Amino acid sequence: TLFPYTTLFRSHDDNGYLFENFVASSLVQHKLTPFFKTFSEADGNEEKAYELDFVCSGDNGPIALEAKSGSEKEHKSLEMGLRKYQKIKEGYILSKCYRFDKSNPQKGPHTILFYALPYLLGH
Repeated sequence: TLFPYTTLFRSHDDNGYLFENFVASSLVQHKLTPFFKTFSEADGNEEKAYELDFVCSGDNGPIALEAKSGSEKEHKSLEMGLRKYQKIKEGYILSKCYRFDKSNPQKGPHTILFYALPYLLGH
């Protein structure tokens, strides 16, 4: 099925699968093998399930990528994954919008516009 480019920018649609397909295609196009990782962590008395959308090799070791079609504010899985897996050196949130609050600079995963992924990959 083909989707118009503008479909990616409708806020009322759940377009996460389109963003994830774009990221996967970009990684494969750049000859990288994307991996998907699930894990669980205790949260009080219950186990919570988390997922890393993509883990692939970077220049300085493994990197984790989170594709966000909605708000990039929620990325708990990425934060938990970076904390749990010390071998993953960097985490990136790929989003359709970028917001930077100077009063609260982001510590941890970097947010980049999704179409800048090829530049992140260095090709």
